[in-house]
Amino acid sequence: MKSKAFLTVLVVLLASLLVPAMVSCGSDTAPVPGKTETNDKPIDAPQTVDEEDYKANLAFLTEELNGKLYDLDELLVIPDIENEEWQVEVTLVLSDIMTLCDAVGQLMPPDSMLDAHVAHLEAILHISDAVDAVVRGMDEADTDVLDQASAELWIASEILSQVTEPAT
Repeated sequence: MKSKAFLTVLVVLLASLLVPAMVSCGSDTAPVPGKTETNDKPIDAPQTVDEEDYKANLAFLTEELNGKLYDLDELLVIPDIENEEWQVEVTLVLSDIMTLCDAVGQLMPPDSMLDAHVAHLEAILHISDAVDAVVRGMDEADTDVLDQASAELWIASEILSQVTEPAT
């Protein structure tokens, strides 16, 4: 029963994240009956930003993401799978992590930053595996699966720290 409550909360949180994204897709102006708009740019064309803007955005998102990964890791140290408050707290942190990962994925790096972007995407794949393991571990009340999630979080954190450390 508790896993159903957790899944319900997770679905509601995911839906709340997806609805604004779906609403914002496409043109930002409402169509006017009888008028046809032409636009030379493709819809949702990613905008390349300069290197400094990209670095600033990526640094901010990475710092926020590292904070949320730390929060999740702290919750997983002594998992209280049967506690609904713990489940809700984990779900909220997972939601924040997924939002931040999506924001990193939406960044369009300049050519000079492609390697760093690819490394961040690699970290996001490990984070995604960790999120899946947390959900599965909570649903199955399996602390071994939660330990696997912690290992994936550690790998992602290592990748992020290698990419974001200033060159010496």
